[in-house]
Amino acid sequence: MGTRQKFNLFITIFLVVAGIGCKPPGVQALYKGEELLERGEPKDAVVHFKEAVKQLPKEWRAWNYLGMALHRAGDLAGADQAYRQAVEVAGERRRSPNDPSFVLYFNMGRLGLDRGQLVDSEKKLHTYASEKQSFYSLFWLAEAFRRNGHWSEAQVTLERAIKLKSNSPEAWNRMGIIQLKLNKPVEAIASFKNALEHKKDFSEAQLNLAIAYYRYTPESFPDREALALESFKAYIDLNSKPHPHVQIMTDQLQSRLNPEPEPLASETNLTASLPLRNTNTVPSSTTALGKTNLVVEIPPVSNPNAIAQTKAPKETAQVLPERTAPPINPNPSVEPPPKEVTPPHLASKVDDTPSIAHRPDAPKSFKVPELPGVARYRYLKPERPLPESVQDPKRLKAIFDQAFHQHRLQELDEAIAGYRKVLKENPAHQQAYVNIALAMQVQGEVKESLPVYEKALAINPLSKVTRHGFATALNRSEYYIDAAREFQKLLEVYRDYVPAHLGLAVIYSEHLKVPEQAEIHYRRILKLNPQHPEAANIRQWLFNNDQR
Repeated sequence: MGTRQKFNLFITIFLVVAGIGCKPPGVQALYKGEELLERGEPKDAVVHFKEAVKQLPKEWRAWNYLGMALHRAGDLAGADQAYRQAVEVAGERRRSPNDPSFVLYFNMGRLGLDRGQLVDSEKKLHTYASEKQSFYSLFWLAEAFRRNGHWSEAQVTLERAIKLKSNSPEAWNRMGIIQLKLNKPVEAIASFKNALEHKKDFSEAQLNLAIAYYRYTPESFPDREALALESFKAYIDLNSKPHPHVQIMTDQLQSRLNPEPEPLASETNLTASLPLRNTNTVPSSTTALGKTNLVVEIPPVSNPNAIAQTKAPKETAQVLPERTAPPINPNPSVEPPPKEVTPPHLASKVDDTPSIAHRPDAPKSFKVPELPGVARYRYLKPERPLPESVQDPKRLKAIFDQAFHQHRLQELDEAIAGYRKVLKENPAHQQAYVNIALAMQVQGEVKESLPVYEKALAINPLSKVTRHGFATALNRSEYYIDAAREFQKLLEVYRDYVPAHLGLAVIYSEHLKVPEQAEIHYRRILKLNPQHPEAANIRQWLFNNDQR
């Protein structure tokens, strides 16, 4: 390149950096897309970012912005692909906290929350927040802890976030919910009040405050019902159309605390002609709350402990030097807990078979009905693999232990590869099959894990961990009839296994619509463990079911 060409190139670059002159098409597309994203038009922004990555395929910022726009537009799979391409382009430098591409840990962690890849999301957000301790990084790490059920870690992390930004009503509201889960109703009430101090019309926090008084405080709490009534009324004042269940609870409290006087004899005929309102009516257990913001239990409903997300604070992520990326707002919804049966813990050993194959006092299995329109799983029914003579047992154990260590560190791809090395040498190694299936579930490959579970069960059909994981994967894949049958097989061997009773109850209640069978298993859970974490929800469901 000649001197004149070098000079012209230098001038062009200078004008681009200075923001004057004609920008190259890729740069124009990049900044136009950013402008649209900031205006809340992610779908239009996607078009420009796709042009940007076409013109600038080696620019990680363009891929990162495309991922953000796709995320905002609801294309989570597309966002994942864009972020992965950004990671590939950025290379190893993304691991350095001093490099701008380090932000990819944050953005991919946020995407993982919305995709339900909670373990991987927690890992990425933890990596980012360990080095970049801003309000937003700590807030979303706390949210990952909360959604993974790590309540203590969520509380500690959110406390650190609030120290950096104490006027966030959303953060205080979520802190209250976490404190309720930790059985700290007094602290939760204070948190909900803090949220309302910073946002007086924050209806979700107002409702949470009312429910905290109504459901979580002990009976000895001073004026608990009066405070609950006052808070419910304040929530109703903020909502022109409050949820009918809230109105029912308010009416019940009103009738108890301020009963209407008996009508005089001369008024009897007048009152008799008015429509009666039964304030003790409890709605059907199948009524859904629909999408609301982060609200704790709304009794009496079928999902009284449902947690609906509030609109979370807008986070920032630096994706271009000295520029702030538009926020990615989540779009969470209410999920009646426990909608999904949690998978079993990672199996380091599978010595979990019972001492006897069948107990004479095991309950008779209910025949799960065939229902039209309900998808069915096509079983592969693999043959039991024959164990082969292992040449070096110590080496094989070392391979498994290394894979298991990587599994615990959530290095799932490496763990699966290690387990497959074990199976190559010993095709009858049941633990390897189980852990591969569990890792696949965490990665979101739920249906793909089903044949792996079948192979593990072919080796040991009495394994609790394996049968539970298989039933859970069937349930998540919406093979509800097959999931119910697998849970029943589990209870035939482990009669008092509470997670199986819970799995069956949820499926019968929510999906197969056999409430009489759901009731049997819910009552069995309360008998086996009256202090079960879902005991309050179960009692509310039983109450609602009795009213039908």
